[in-house]
Amino acid sequence: MKKRVLIICLVITALFLIAAKVMIQKNTLSPSLTENVLVVGTSDDYPPYTFSQNGEVVGFDIDLVREIARRMRCKIEIKVMSFDVLLLELQRGSIKVIAAGLTPTQERALKVFFSSPYIIVDSLKPQSLADVTEKYALAISKKYPELFEKIESALTELLEDGTIDDLKRKWRLV
Repeated sequence: MKKRVLIICLVITALFLIAAKVMIQKNTLSPSLTENVLVVGTSDDYPPYTFSQNGEVVGFDIDLVREIARRMRCKIEIKVMSFDVLLLELQRGSIKVIAAGLTPTQERALKVFFSSPYIIVDSLKPQSLADVTEKYALAISKKYPELFEKIESALTELLEDGTIDDLKRKWRLV
């Protein structure tokens, strides 16, 4: 009788430990892998990159992240907010990616991952006539390193297969 009770207790304990291990593993997986939604923050005041038209957010950056989400086989949710709060919201985790004509800087790179630049704009400074190169990249929360890798891979495909060039033509960026 004592052996039977002991065996039942051991089996119950083993089942409990297995269930606990599964729950811990499930909760420690990156949300980017367990949720199939790419939550993108943008501002809608920087045409032709992001702007509102007929009640919809459109632009080069929006088309770009929609194509990235399509290639990653995930849904996309666009959240419009002030440009000033985008980095804060990315760090808080309410968004996973920023697509808003964002320029990578060393200071920002301490807080977020930056994709490879997808736009490089050469212009002139009126004061000095010196060449200036401005780059735009997606910012990805450091909470989602696996997501960063997937976005970088999709972006590389888009650069190599000419999709980014097609989007640049569509939005008259070339």
